[in-house]
Amino acid sequence: MRFWESGAMAYTQTYRSTGARVLAGAVVAVAAAGAASAAVEGGAVAAARWGGPLAFVAALAWLAYWRPMVQVDEHGVTIQNVLSRVVVPWPAVREVHCRYGLRVETPERSWSAWAAPSPVGMQRARGTETEASILVRQRLERVRALGELEHRTTHEETVVERDVTAAVLLTALAALAAVAVLLTA
Repeated sequence: MRFWESGAMAYTQTYRSTGARVLAGAVVAVAAAGAASAAVEGGAVAAARWGGPLAFVAALAWLAYWRPMVQVDEHGVTIQNVLSRVVVPWPAVREVHCRYGLRVETPERSWSAWAAPSPVGMQRARGTETEASILVRQRLERVRALGELEHRTTHEETVVERDVTAAVLLTALAALAAVAVLLTA
């Protein structure tokens, strides 16, 4: 019986930066207020001119600050960055670094997590770990201590999924913003 089948570690932990999410919420709120204000004060022309750029800024804030996260479960670590999701199975994880933000090292390459801020100032000098790196490192140590990695193949693939939908949305909003500004200038 595998450890996740026994329920020993069959749970998921997610790390998201609270500060980044507050920033994203504030930017989206300001963009929405700006679009509403432009529509009320300037009418349809102002709404057309400012709606596209403000929608672009709101989408960019959401992608860059709200959506990124680090998730650990019985299978491995998932890193959701701005335009990609990387799923690294535990057997592929060689090391977890945190000096300049969370970085998960595999035999092929290293993966950095946008969601995990790096330690600053004296924290970095002292080698203080971030909350996200502690989360990943503790789960990795627990998986290794239970001996579960001995039962799994070391050739499990790291999965990289590019978020084409988000890239297309951002590109479309950028084009809309440019067209709106150029046509209403």
